[in-house]
Amino acid sequence: MKYQGKTPEEIVRSYCRGLRIKQGLILLIFAVYLVSIFHGIWSLGSGLPTVLLAMTLLVALTLPLNVWISWDFLSLNLILNQNCDPVTYTAVCRLLRGTHQRQRNRLATAINEAVGVEWCGRFSEALTMTDSLSVSEKDVSGQLLVRNLRFNCFARLGDLESARRVREEMERYAGIIRKPALQKRGAQLLKVMDMGFAFQTGDYETLRRLEEELSASYSARIQKVTSAFRLARADLAQGETRNARARLEMVVEQGGTLYIVEEARELLAELE
Repeated sequence: MKYQGKTPEEIVRSYCRGLRIKQGLILLIFAVYLVSIFHGIWSLGSGLPTVLLAMTLLVALTLPLNVWISWDFLSLNLILNQNCDPVTYTAVCRLLRGTHQRQRNRLATAINEAVGVEWCGRFSEALTMTDSLSVSEKDVSGQLLVRNLRFNCFARLGDLESARRVREEMERYAGIIRKPALQKRGAQLLKVMDMGFAFQTGDYETLRRLEEELSASYSARIQKVTSAFRLARADLAQGETRNARARLEMVVEQGGTLYIVEEARELLAELE
């Protein structure tokens, strides 16, 4: 699996090397573009149509590289989502924070680092990190991610009143989102929060109903592992120890460095 078995330093070196190569190619294409434009205007007497054609070619040549750069950045999420390794993920984000020059990329990296800290089980630290994040109201993805992060931390710390306030803020914010895809994401996160309340308060019937409703969209390993942990806790509370054991064993086997792995081990020990 991509990134598995690599140290944070190795991952960051490889990422930065690839980023420099792609950025160099963009600069080279831009330089060739400028030379061609000036040559066409001053030497050949080319007019506006030639300039427009050159601009179109510039966009066509650089767009795939920009998409590739964005994809490389997003693919780092595989460390957490597929490898279930928040320890490495957090270290990678911390190392990357100083390499990005664009404010938007630095902010995204800082948010991702806070998410990694949360999945390491350091909830108070993750909350403190979110206090220093200046996420624009127009950054819908960032707002949704930070609000969900804060909700999870409050819920796991047992501060359900603060978690409820975050959920209410999320509902108001989700109501003003205009893009359909982000509207759908906001609605999904509200259900995830409701599931979190059900988990924390022991409302296992609601938990199972929401898990069944949301599980069809689970594609990342972290989603499947955390779902198994929640359902195992429901199984234990309702006396279904056989199902609980199987689910807890799956969490231990596939959960990597997620904080719930240690909790799963403790619950398995109690079943012996």
